[in-house]
Formats: sequence, C-alpha cells, structure tokens
Amino acid sequence: MAEGNETWEGGAVPLFGESEIQAQTAASDVLTLTGAASHTGDFLVMQNSTGAEMFVFSQMSSSANNGLTILASATGAVAAGAEVGNAVLVKGSSKSIFNAAFAFQNDDSAVGTVNSLLAVHGSKAPTYFLSLGSTVGGVGAEGDNGFFETNIRFNSTLITTDTTTQWRGLLCQAGSKTIYLIGQAASNVTAG
Repeated sequence: MAEGNETWEGGAVPLFGESEIQAQTAASDVLTLTGAASHTGDFLVMQNSTGAEMFVFSQMSSSANNGLTILASATGAVAAGAEVGNAVLVKGSSKSIFNAAFAFQNDDSAVGTVNSLLAVHGSKAPTYFLSLGSTVGGVGAEGDNGFFETNIRFNSTLITTDTTTQWRGLLCQAGSKTIYLIGQAASNVTAG
C-alpha cells in the first residue's frame, strides 16, 4: 500500500491523552513507521507504567532480534478452551475466509535456513502440543472438527493385523496428497 503523508499543522501524535487516526484515503497506509539508516531500535513498543516492554514490533535484521515479542505476564488460572488468556488469538467471523491462520513462506532462492517452524524453549514445556475439541479445545468429548478425525481404521489391504481398533488422525496436506498423522488415546498407551 502507498504511504500516507498527511499532517495536522505539522504536529505529531499527542504525548498525553488519547487519540485516533482516521484514514482519509482508502488505498494508503494509515500509519507508517520508517527507521533511520542502519536502524537498530524497535519500531513499536507497548509498555506498562514502569517501562516494562509488553509487546514489541522490531526488525529481525540479525539473529539477535525477534520480529515480534509478546511478554505474557498474566497470572492465575486459565479456563480450558477460553478465548481469553491466549498470547495470540485468531478469531474468524461467521463468514471469514482464511488461507491459513498462520502461514510461513521462504524465498525459493533463499540462502538462509529456518531451523524450526515451531520451537519451545526451556524445561517447562506446555502440557499439550495441540488442544482440539468439537466445540473448544480441552473441554468435553472429542469430536470430528474438520482436520481431526476420531475414528480412523486401517485399510485391510495395507495392514491386516488391525482393522477394528479406533484410531485418531490429523488430516494434513503434502503437496497434492492427503495424509493422516495417526495416534491413539493416551489411555491406550504407556509413555516411558
């Protein structure tokens, strides 16, 4: 989009009080933040009254930076499946159309590498890798919800030893192929 270039008497956003910027040109960006040459500071910081940075948009100009940092400092119990208490929530309307709630694309000619699509740091990992539910994750009975299937059975021509056990499957795309990641209920397996 094109950058906006409007000012009000040469002024900037007020330092005190609340303000709203209303777009006047539909095709222009409402607010553009342009860094200086060799800019190393953050582009946008939201902080609390003590100056602790809670939400930071930066530039990932080196491996020492994060592009987006969200500091989650809330304490207390969180209800399973709640729409609050999430670091990031993507919520569609009744008519929303998404290609993906999260998408990653690297340039085909890129010389750099991405180590992981998802990384968990520290010795205290989340309890679950993924929470699913027929209505909300972690609440009530399991249920088919599109990409999660509660009753997968092996084709007897592929595996003849087990055609009756109820398996669970996550539906994935690999190119033009559709595949299932197969799993069993935790009550049917022993971790160790």
